Amino acid sequence: MSSVLVKRIEVLIDQLRDLIEPYAEQAKEIDGKTAAKITVGALVVIPTTYYTYQVVQFFRRLRKIGREVDKLPGDPKHWLWGNLHQHPGLGEEQLDWFVDLTAKYKTVVHFWFGPVRPIVLCLHPSSVKIIAQTAAPKATSGKGGYSLLLPWLDCNAFLVRCSATKCHLHSPIDDQNPSAVGACAKGFVRRRRSKWSTASTKSEDSVEIYQSVSLCTLNVIMRCAFSFDDDVQSQGEYHPYANAVINMANLITKRILLVFDYTIYYATKNGREFRGMCKYAHEVAYDLIKTRRKALEENPNSRKKRYLDFLDILLLARDEAGQGLSELEMRQEVDTFLFEGHDTTASAISWCLYTLAKHPEFQTRAAAEVQSLVAGRDSEHLVWDDLNELPYLTKCIKESLRMTPPVPFIGRELDAKMDIEGVTLLPGTFVDINIWAVHHNEHVWGKDHMQYNPERFNPENMKGMDSFSFIPFSAGPRNCIGQNFAMHELKVIIARILLKFELCVDPDHKVSMKPELVMRAENGIKLFFKPRVL
Repeated sequence: MSSVLVKRIEVLIDQLRDLIEPYAEQAKEIDGKTAAKITVGALVVIPTTYYTYQVVQFFRRLRKIGREVDKLPGDPKHWLWGNLHQHPGLGEEQLDWFVDLTAKYKTVVHFWFGPVRPIVLCLHPSSVKIIAQTAAPKATSGKGGYSLLLPWLDCNAFLVRCSATKCHLHSPIDDQNPSAVGACAKGFVRRRRSKWSTASTKSEDSVEIYQSVSLCTLNVIMRCAFSFDDDVQSQGEYHPYANAVINMANLITKRILLVFDYTIYYATKNGREFRGMCKYAHEVAYDLIKTRRKALEENPNSRKKRYLDFLDILLLARDEAGQGLSELEMRQEVDTFLFEGHDTTASAISWCLYTLAKHPEFQTRAAAEVQSLVAGRDSEHLVWDDLNELPYLTKCIKESLRMTPPVPFIGRELDAKMDIEGVTLLPGTFVDINIWAVHHNEHVWGKDHMQYNPERFNPENMKGMDSFSFIPFSAGPRNCIGQNFAMHELKVIIARILLKFELCVDPDHKVSMKPELVMRAENGIKLFFKPRVL
């Protein structure tokens, strides 16, 4: 049998030779100019064919994904716009729209971002749990919010899956004594006492709080995570780094619904501004790393200090092979920690102060609890044990986090098949964990979900509630690694303010929510601060 096969192969080779020889003779007659044309043609045709094939495959994958997503409930879509024409916009009106979706569809709904890109919106603990319990990466492909963060935060743990050997899942600042936070809070209150202390109710005397709170939280994270001793708050109301973060977040939000690609976008005014602010943020991170590295080299004994901060851990970390983090990897982690560590917390504190100002009955009770705790002490500083002795303030903070979650939406991209509501979603499917919708789902929190009520978090009321009903710091393996520290920070700063001031809303200033990367206010949050009578 083998000899017969060999003979057949030889016959085939002879036949191929007969076919090729005429063309080989013609090829000898081709001049140099023609050969150059053929070469150029090949250089054009081959890449074009390859990229065309990739585009076709990409749309085929999207089509398969879309067929499965369409099996989930959702409003009818337009052949071109998808569901975009139903979206009310990027302001507070979209939050009301999400609430309407939860009332209508309860758990999950599909949304088409144009004709080819479907998104699954998770609106209920039952659907959120399925996604959050996995390690599915944040959505960085396509044209989503997280992909637009890449020039700023690159490929760090905030965006994508960590390397198994270089993943820092424990936040070192969780072990920090609250005295560092208290020192920043004390300076924060002291500097603003003269500005905020007013018994007047005139509109011009109310003050916008977000910028001031943002400086305070930036000061906290710089001290606790980076041992940065300079007082950021002493540099005035507008710190360049805090402003850069706010402006970058604003530009990213505006860009989500644009059709420009990266090349075109960076040729625009907004694109150039965004790139410049990214460069500045990176320089801040590199300067922090450079300064600490120099300090460690000049004083090796500092490696043995009792508390290693976040920057120490980055510089001293080694994997199994003894390899440390590169400068780029450290800068990515620092960028993330600075952003997540101050901007989200500033949002949470600002909205909590506003909510307490709107509800003086709850504010008075929370302030009385803090006053009772520190009564008779030489110092008003809170210590570790105090943080567990503020149950009512804790409930007020949690209810504020439910009402206005600092991060309203979180994107995921499935890396494996996943079943939701009886539908098998394919890898590559975009999923939005809509924290705002979960926290305002009437099927979870009742018809009064828009009403501020700290008593919701009484133990007897939370008994039987799904743990994924309240997710201000996300949940599962990709939850916020600094959530414990964030809660400590909220308690310390808000307690300090309540000790010194009575908060009142400005009736002439309308506060509208503006969901961006974090929850902001459209025109800021203005409050009156009256000296509290003890």
